[in-house]
Amino acid sequence: MQTQTILEIINHLSHLDLSTYPYSKAKQLIGMLGKIGVIVVTLHPRKRIFRARPNCNGEHFSKVSDISYKPAHLNNTFQRASTPNMTMFYGSIIPENIKIGELNNSRLIGSFEVVNLLRNPESSGEQVLTYGKWIVTKKINLFAVLFHQNFLDKSSYTRELYNGYHVFLNKFPKFKTDSFIISTFFANEFAKSFTPNDYNYLLSACFTEMAVEKNLAGVLYPSVRVEGAGFNVAIHPHYVDNCMELEAVGECTVYKRRRDTKVDNDLVALVLAGQKEFELKPVLPQFHWGRERIIKLLYPDILINKRIKM
Repeated sequence: MQTQTILEIINHLSHLDLSTYPYSKAKQLIGMLGKIGVIVVTLHPRKRIFRARPNCNGEHFSKVSDISYKPAHLNNTFQRASTPNMTMFYGSIIPENIKIGELNNSRLIGSFEVVNLLRNPESSGEQVLTYGKWIVTKKINLFAVLFHQNFLDKSSYTRELYNGYHVFLNKFPKFKTDSFIISTFFANEFAKSFTPNDYNYLLSACFTEMAVEKNLAGVLYPSVRVEGAGFNVAIHPHYVDNCMELEAVGECTVYKRRRDTKVDNDLVALVLAGQKEFELKPVLPQFHWGRERIIKLLYPDILINKRIKM
């Protein structure tokens, strides 16, 4: 396809009035982009994926489905990599062989994804979170959408894939320019900051849906919440059900006083293959600080007897 045509399609996509939810038009235009060179990242067996979910109003989770993807009947909005027609499993991963000093904590990435409290450096409060540690049992292939300009040097992994992408495209000069234009456009879509309007994610969500329709399991993309230093995955339920297993669940409490944050382990459960439910039990005392102790650390100048409000 001529580069000028690609630019026209991209221009049309970028000028869609997303507030009208032009789902069908967006998918039509994306489909018109034709063949491009892509980077596919494979998650191999034994790879671990962490998923974080906030607990609300004192709830505790006890089912594997509670820590998995949102049920289809509750999935009614556009998210960064899912449409109302296609729910997805969201999780965080750490790449292999990252450099010393780079972000290597999947739980931290997941926490920033789901807890607004952590993203405001001046906020204070508490939030209970449940983490699920999933393990890959069969290969999962993901479309890598990593090349947002501001994130290229946030991780050596991103730069490695970016350089490899150019080496790959040099072998196919016919597709090089168009592929780079398209990849850059959708990398920018995946890099959008939080917005209260779900339609702002419509293009990245439709792009993911079409990747799945091309027999990929989903997408890998930088975590905007940690400014591209970590990575998220969005995986279609079919692959979660057939290529992944929940290995362990942990309930934790995040305590925050402005820029000082503590995370305490509260409850834990190991999950055996095939289990549908689990029972959370208190962690061993040596791995649990307790709220009173943490509050004293965070607020040595104040006596607090009640839960700190967010």
